Amino acid sequence: MAVAWGKKETIIESDCKVLVDLLQPDHANTNWTIQAIIDDIVSLSDNANFVFSWCNRKVNSCAHWIASNSRIGLLSFISPCNIPSKLCSLIRMDI
Repeated sequence: MAVAWGKKETIIESDCKVLVDLLQPDHANTNWTIQAIIDDIVSLSDNANFVFSWCNRKVNSCAHWIASNSRIGLLSFISPCNIPSKLCSLIRMDI
């Protein structure tokens, strides 16, 4: 998405520590189970300054909820005046 939107400097957070570790510039390990995904990501980010950062899912419950519901098509545009009750609960827990 960052490449498609023309973003050259982006911080990409994930709760998948194995993936984030493999995407670090100084990584020395190879995980053949997901190496094709790693190669695709590296190829897409060659001409950009992407920072891959691990974020514990517990710390980022709001982003996880939004991403999960967007992916399965249950979430349309969210405005500050129209926040789903489940998301409000997660925001209150994070504050």
